[in-house]
Amino acid sequence: MIYELSDLTRTIMNLGFSLIGIYFAHTFQKSKRKLWQCICTWLLVYLFWITAGAFLDACFLNHSAFPNITHERIGMFIAPLAIFAYRFLYPEARLTACIFYYYMADNVLILQILFSRTFAMLLVQLFGLPDQETILCVYVLSLAVVVVLYRTWARGKMRCVLRDFQDRMGLLAAFAFVSYYGSLLLVDAWAPWQPLTGVNAARNFAAIIIPACGYGVSFLGAEEHVRAEEMRKKASMDPLTGLKNRRAMLNDIQEMLETLSEPLWLVCLDLDNFKLINDQYGHDIGDQYLRRFGTMLEEMTEQNGQAYRTGGDEFAVLYSGGPAEKIEALRECYLQSFRDGEKPEFLGVSIGYEQVQDFESLAEVMKRADEMMYVEKRAKQYARGYAAEDTKEVLTK
Repeated sequence: MIYELSDLTRTIMNLGFSLIGIYFAHTFQKSKRKLWQCICTWLLVYLFWITAGAFLDACFLNHSAFPNITHERIGMFIAPLAIFAYRFLYPEARLTACIFYYYMADNVLILQILFSRTFAMLLVQLFGLPDQETILCVYVLSLAVVVVLYRTWARGKMRCVLRDFQDRMGLLAAFAFVSYYGSLLLVDAWAPWQPLTGVNAARNFAAIIIPACGYGVSFLGAEEHVRAEEMRKKASMDPLTGLKNRRAMLNDIQEMLETLSEPLWLVCLDLDNFKLINDQYGHDIGDQYLRRFGTMLEEMTEQNGQAYRTGGDEFAVLYSGGPAEKIEALRECYLQSFRDGEKPEFLGVSIGYEQVQDFESLAEVMKRADEMMYVEKRAKQYARGYAAEDTKEVLTK
């Protein structure tokens, strides 16, 4: 006995295949592409598939040199051209991402049909159920399971893969490519089947499980990669201001020295009388003061440098915007960075800077920049103390 899919069964399965594919394309990137665009793209791919398939069928079907060629196996070699349609759907995605997404989505749908037919055929042979109806029931249930898994688990992890796993995307695209063609070459899910033996059933389920496990490992690996990257970013970031911290600054200095062709300056900054802000307004206002200064510092240096908070009321900038005189010119910007009349008022900042020649002498460079900054700070404190004595003497008189 030969079990062959009826025209109705094929039509329903193709319709489900197409609707789920459109649903994937429409929902994957949070509806960045409208539904009508996804439908039109799918229809264009399908139209091309029919046109090119008819030509290839005439060339290869029933040809003595290709005894195992079927229409579905011919169709899978047209599939790479559908990637151009995905480039239309997601023009911002890299080509390797489009390859991975297309072959993975198509492979999942093909594996779903293969699973439905294999499992249904086992039920038919064991319990004498009607074959077409059993296949359709199992297929509809498997569609529902795939949609639920996609919405609750797979979609978020797929986004992680395509967004944050770009360094491995070529390998993942190659895996999806091999899985897709391997599955279809191993088992033609659409062809007429003989009654299943234990070996054939095991082969079919192996063709399903191996790619499915591979995709699962890919998603879990991408999730771990993203989690590790987030932890690395948190470890190099100051939680209050959002600026990079001292550890990140040391790493950046080493990298900049290797890549920059112009002089690199280390600028150390210390807020003047910050303790007075905390004492007069409280620590919450003091934190706002630090965040506001950090934001201003980042905006000022985004073109020619990188800002850091190195601790307490101390900040630093790696500056590559020209000679040291330009660093001094920034001081007026600092003095005007807080709006007039805003409380608490800006009390000023002391600056020291030194050119970084190599990483080995960094400790000495940081020491000299700190000394220059504290010389300025002590001079300001002396001037304020002198002014206070003059005021006290005037009041006494």
